[in-house]
Amino acid sequence: MGNSLAKKPWMLLCFLLLSSGGQDRSSAPPALKSVTDEAPDASNLKAEQDKSHSLLPAAPLGIVTKEDEIRNFFGEKRYDEALHVIAAELKRLDASHGDSSYREWLERQKWILKTAQAWVYLEKQNCSQGVPLLQEIPSDKLPEIALKGLGYCKLMNRDWTDADAYLSRYMQNQKTDPEAVQLLARVKESQGLYEEALDLTKSLESMPETGGAKLDLEPMKKSLMAKQDESERQLLLESGFFRVHYQPNLTLEFIEKVVETMNRTATKLNMDFGIDYPSHIVDISFHSPERFGEITHSPDWAAGIYDGQIRLPIGEEGLWSEEIERAIRHELAHALLAEMVQRRNLPTWFQEGFAQMAECEALCLHYEYVATTRAFLPINRFDETFMSMQARDAQVAYKQSFYMMLLLNRHQKDANMRQMFALLPELENLSSKDIIEQSAWTFAELHQYAKQAWQAQLSF
Repeated sequence: MGNSLAKKPWMLLCFLLLSSGGQDRSSAPPALKSVTDEAPDASNLKAEQDKSHSLLPAAPLGIVTKEDEIRNFFGEKRYDEALHVIAAELKRLDASHGDSSYREWLERQKWILKTAQAWVYLEKQNCSQGVPLLQEIPSDKLPEIALKGLGYCKLMNRDWTDADAYLSRYMQNQKTDPEAVQLLARVKESQGLYEEALDLTKSLESMPETGGAKLDLEPMKKSLMAKQDESERQLLLESGFFRVHYQPNLTLEFIEKVVETMNRTATKLNMDFGIDYPSHIVDISFHSPERFGEITHSPDWAAGIYDGQIRLPIGEEGLWSEEIERAIRHELAHALLAEMVQRRNLPTWFQEGFAQMAECEALCLHYEYVATTRAFLPINRFDETFMSMQARDAQVAYKQSFYMMLLLNRHQKDANMRQMFALLPELENLSSKDIIEQSAWTFAELHQYAKQAWQAQLSF
């Protein structure tokens, strides 16, 4: 069976609008900065000290301390060694009833260092390894930046109430952190509190420039207003793992087909690749084409997006079609992969190639090679966002992503593919190199084999 979305790669750009640099970033949490970048400079530090030490206030004067050693380890990001020095110093002070002010200083630095340890993972969106480190810190000792990190991870895990609590607590003293404002606005939106989300988004207009790229707030505001307006007339049907948001023009028969398609797709991907059923409800919304454009800022021809929930445009007539069925399967594959890795970023080629495979009820496992003058893309281009490419390069990239995924699936044993997907959640890095190394190949080998097959004009 042919692959309709693979033949129309412009239909796949929709997924990347939010995840890879499109205008509307309100649905994708911004990447967190380095912990040392986030912290205000301590006023009692010497001016010539390295900026990376700015989290650690000075130790008490007049006594012998390990401050310089701890600072050096901190500046070199050797956090375990710094914590080891602190533990040894605290043990020594316990034995000798040492200076209490030095003890208090060491205790404070311990939690700052623990936060810095966690931030190494949070910068990679790896909350499963970062959060346990933050949870070692007593709640009344949490550095402010740790509150933001916990709020970010609770958002990623769709724990809206806890995300709201942590981010609101952080913003009590950090009201002008634009990144935190965006995170909290996303939380409010996800709770259906559109007015509060809109107020937070509007507040970004009066915030001072941070030196980064200037935010285009108009698409964000228009999207929130459109979602709020639409929510007042939406109908809702919840069934098992899925929740369908739709307008009155869609029949119950149509909605039942949606749920049936999603259930069959989830079952198929679980049976063939071991991809878990979602632990959180997957939302799918059907919008009028006009409203779809207002909410997603996608082109009129986009078949759908996944921006934390599946969104599909549907005409007033509300007719079921093979294209809608394929789009549901495609976007659900994105949703299940996102759930599996706690919404961390996956390489574009990997998720797009897999989503194209998922479009067919029995999986799309064939590619009919069409003569082209376009060469196979260099290996480094597949780890880049396709949105930065010229249109023709992007079209080729989508086709070649599907081609590589088919080749991988065709030549790996079923156990190798299942193992690769099973290990995804525990990987510290979700690069192409790290992912494909969980199979029997390396990414360099996969790329080379795919390039040779493409040059030989092989169909699968």
